[in-house]
Amino acid sequence: MVEKEEAGGGISEEEAAQYDRQIRLWGLEAQKRLRASRVLLVGMKGLGAEIAKNLILAGVKGLTMLDHEQKVVFCSVKEALEVDWGSDKAKAALKRTTPDYFLLQVLLKFRTDKGRDPSCDTFGEDCELLLQIRNDVLDSLGVNPDLLPEDFVRYCFSEMAPVCAVVGGILAQEIVKALSQRDPPHNNFFFFDGMKGNGIVECLGPK
Repeated sequence: MVEKEEAGGGISEEEAAQYDRQIRLWGLEAQKRLRASRVLLVGMKGLGAEIAKNLILAGVKGLTMLDHEQKVVFCSVKEALEVDWGSDKAKAALKRTTPDYFLLQVLLKFRTDKGRDPSCDTFGEDCELLLQIRNDVLDSLGVNPDLLPEDFVRYCFSEMAPVCAVVGGILAQEIVKALSQRDPPHNNFFFFDGMKGNGIVECLGPK
């Protein structure tokens, strides 16, 4: 969530020196917009910390951090996730869709059913439940469960610092795009595979 204020005047010499590289990269007007923006960041685990670091370094006016344990209604992804994979168009797109999309569906279902994320304290139980949810979710979508290999469960139990650093940098970059109005942000999902070290942008929706 972002709030903007009118930039009162120009940037001081001290600020110009501090943000010299950024100003040369995206321009003075974009830096002024960043300087006048306040950001609300929801979630302060590893990923949230990386996003906060990058936004502060970018020079936003204010950053408010909301503890990740609090329940906040921000925006619904329900519509974007309700894709009919039985249609001919969806079947054609399935070959190009990253399996991480279906992993997201499984993790969201786990969180809805259990009210928490998978935990190392209940590793065995949660592994079995994740596999069962995978079968149920992909069957309901008309997708072969083999599309999401069983070894996915090994990577669902904790955040990885290197992944947080990469994804936090990407998300902060997209926030800077929105604040500076310099470039359009990614549309509309970003998935990063920490094991393969590659990221992909998917535009998902019911149409």
